[in-house]
Amino acid sequence: NVWKIPPVDLSRRKTRGEIRNQVFYRNGKPFFPIYTWAVGWNEAVIRDMREHGFNMAVCTGDSFPDEDFERICRVGKLQPWLRKPFRANKGRGLVFADMAAIFEKHGLMMQAWPPYLNGFATEDIDALVDFMVRMRDYDVISCWRIADETDGDIRGNALRNRLCHEIDPSRKTVLCTINGVVANCDNADIHISDPYPFRYGHPANISMISANADRLARTVTNPDQSYMLIVQLFGDGKPGKGYRPAKPHEVRA
Repeated sequence: NVWKIPPVDLSRRKTRGEIRNQVFYRNGKPFFPIYTWAVGWNEAVIRDMREHGFNMAVCTGDSFPDEDFERICRVGKLQPWLRKPFRANKGRGLVFADMAAIFEKHGLMMQAWPPYLNGFATEDIDALVDFMVRMRDYDVISCWRIADETDGDIRGNALRNRLCHEIDPSRKTVLCTINGVVANCDNADIHISDPYPFRYGHPANISMISANADRLARTVTNPDQSYMLIVQLFGDGKPGKGYRPAKPHEVRA
């Protein structure tokens, strides 16, 4: 009752999303997201993603080229190694409206991750409400990502989910966990699992992925919820080793 959230004007929305029998629908048609992280904030990258078959991108809170950089650094706890690219976007004069227009031009939807979901102090919530109220009318936003790999933060995940629904009740929420879907089943509309790390030549890779997929299917049974499995890259990320994409037989398995 503390935060006065203005009601959403749905008459301005061209895109509607809903879940029926665990299938996500966009404007009444089934929508299967094929997406990756948005790497780089320029039109060439977005165009290249679309040409390669992607129809969505995850835009992290650290990547929003918005006009409130200093506030995000202070409240959103922006990681030091992300400040340089964020400052570069700010220096180019990019704001969220610019990126939304580029996404819409090339037919990409956005899984938006607000930058103010790290804490629950009054200033954190003030910033979150202000940010989402400003952003929620952009049609390119398909859903709100509330957290990433916060398996054990069950109470926090529940609060993030409730906040996002109160600020924008027309959109679904997405929660990504590694092994925490059982404890967090009621804390999002769409559950994602991203099992890792995938070590080179490790025999448990495929069985581990299969176990996560089975857990998702057993746990998320509400017809008003949905779930998906992230296809991770293989590799341990150590210098000189890098990553490789999953091979076709690994994806099929």
